[in-house]
Amino acid sequence: MRVKKLHRWDLSPEEAIELQNRLGGMIRTTKIPGPVRTVAGVDVGYSRTSRKVWAVVALFSFPELEILEYRWNTDVTPFPYIPGLLSFREIPVLVGAFEDLKREPDIILCDGQGIAHPRRIGLAAHLGLLLEKPTIGCAKSRLVGEYRGLGEAKGSRVPLLYRGETVGVVLRTRKGVKPLFVSPGHRITLDESVRFTLSCVKRYRLPEPTRLAHLQLRRQAQISILKILNVFLRLKFSPSLNLTKIEHFSKVSEGGGRKTPGFREGLAPRLVPALQLTEFFFPFFSCSWVESRN
Repeated sequence: MRVKKLHRWDLSPEEAIELQNRLGGMIRTTKIPGPVRTVAGVDVGYSRTSRKVWAVVALFSFPELEILEYRWNTDVTPFPYIPGLLSFREIPVLVGAFEDLKREPDIILCDGQGIAHPRRIGLAAHLGLLLEKPTIGCAKSRLVGEYRGLGEAKGSRVPLLYRGETVGVVLRTRKGVKPLFVSPGHRITLDESVRFTLSCVKRYRLPEPTRLAHLQLRRQAQISILKILNVFLRLKFSPSLNLTKIEHFSKVSEGGGRKTPGFREGLAPRLVPALQLTEFFFPFFSCSWVESRN
């Protein structure tokens, strides 16, 4: 997939803010130009002990929400963690994953902000500019704005207001759970952003594309754990030992569609005890090295 090169990434925080002020004027919240047949979800995780970051892009058919492909990438980021400037930590590693996609998404759901941002260019909006694709910000927490009177029923929504403007919607995707903060990123309207977000929600609070991208991110961390354990056991027992072999990338559901692996699904059953043992004796190698920012 082609990614547009708009600017360099080796910026100071002050330069990044100045760039956002310029790019914010390029954001367009217009109607989606064509039919939607594929939707992607993205997630990024950070190491707690280093500057390493992981990114996953999960591509699904729409409206069936059957998995088509995953792509992931890892990198080291020099940019500090600063709310409002997360694009400069996360997009460089996401770009590598998007460039490996064999098929292009029609819409991209991001675990981050769209125009509900101090300079109207959160992660989803910035990514939309680079990919020239409609993007939606589906954040788990609020960055800017005020709201009131949100109902408890699924589908309840109220405007998110910032400086007298409606920049998003506070959306209840499940009864009795915390809402999502939905805002358009680029080349999509607010109404369309809410409609497509709800269309991608099944049993859980999060839309399936971003929820399953997060699970795949953690699964990659599990594989990394097994690789480390593999080194120890090869030295101790057998050079031919390979714990990281995966028996199934995904499982087939009863209806015939593809079902994405869950937290420990997709690993060969015999490897799960090894993973649990490694996490017990080597907690610093556990999946907690990868944490989401929200």
